[in-house]
Amino acid sequence: MTFDPRTLLAESRLGVLATIKSNGVPQLSPVTPFYDRDADVIYVSMTEGRAKTVNLRRDPRAAIEVTSCDGWTWATAEGAVTLTGPGT
Repeated sequence: MTFDPRTLLAESRLGVLATIKSNGVPQLSPVTPFYDRDADVIYVSMTEGRAKTVNLRRDPRAAIEVTSCDGWTWATAEGAVTLTGPGT
């Protein structure tokens, strides 16, 4: 059986989002991602003023990691983030 990271993304309800602090150190935040398979986009809810939101407004580079329930399989995605919604 071939591993499909998009399937793991679609099934995951908990992930870790990595953003970059102003001093260059990674900021890790637990998140509940939603993967839209049709659009091939990962959505993460954010609150204005939180560290991850502030970091992404300054530097849109990010990575997200999700792990299977048994802990033996994981998937990561990285790239530039687009913030949408109120305050953008």
